[in-house]
Amino acid sequence: MHAKSCRADSSRRDDAKPRSFRGISVGIRIELCEKGGRLEEAVFRFRYAVYVEEMGRPQRYADHQNRLIAEPLDSVSAVFAAVDERGNVVGTIRHTWATDRPESEYTSMYRMEAFEPFFPHRCSFTTKLMVSAAYRGSTLGTRLAIETFDFGARRQIALNFIDCNNNLIPYFKALGYLPFPRVHQHEEYGCVQVMVLPVVDLQHLQSLRSPFFKRQRAIRYEHETLLPFLTTRLTSLS
Repeated sequence: MHAKSCRADSSRRDDAKPRSFRGISVGIRIELCEKGGRLEEAVFRFRYAVYVEEMGRPQRYADHQNRLIAEPLDSVSAVFAAVDERGNVVGTIRHTWATDRPESEYTSMYRMEAFEPFFPHRCSFTTKLMVSAAYRGSTLGTRLAIETFDFGARRQIALNFIDCNNNLIPYFKALGYLPFPRVHQHEEYGCVQVMVLPVVDLQHLQSLRSPFFKRQRAIRYEHETLLPFLTTRLTSLS
């Protein structure tokens, strides 16, 4: 299908992220899915329910017969599920190492090759962040983001990449992500803003009072000042 115009895009590839860090999401646990397990399948069904049934999004890998969305990237990624007290999946997020897919559509879209010497070994990207309608505006989306932040930081990731629609840019800026100078036209989500997070730059996270700051401070390895490097690289991409 044809992508939507960047100029006219008002769609919400919301992935259901909250617009603030307030609100509560108690009684929910976040788990790393076992490959091929029941929880992972439940996540695939949750994706279908949100993207196809609720939002009407065109999805390349949608299995309409079985009502699920499972992608090839899932096999090499860490897929997390937020599970409520009744055992229902109410949120999910996916974290992928660039080394596992150094030539994927995402590494190309995010222009990761421009971020050497960190690419590919210390780069990752986060996708498929969404929560159910009942928890939008709560802390659940941020809790999922923190979970993957911690997962990557503990494995020496320096840069994490994402993309989002325009209405979510302020949210991700508050987390610590920096926007690319140009938007990208995505075949499934329309006009998206690519952003990059200096995972190991404690000073940057602290200056923004990012929810990532406390988690990063607790991870005991050498912190790096990456903001000048990223500013230069992002400017070169304009």
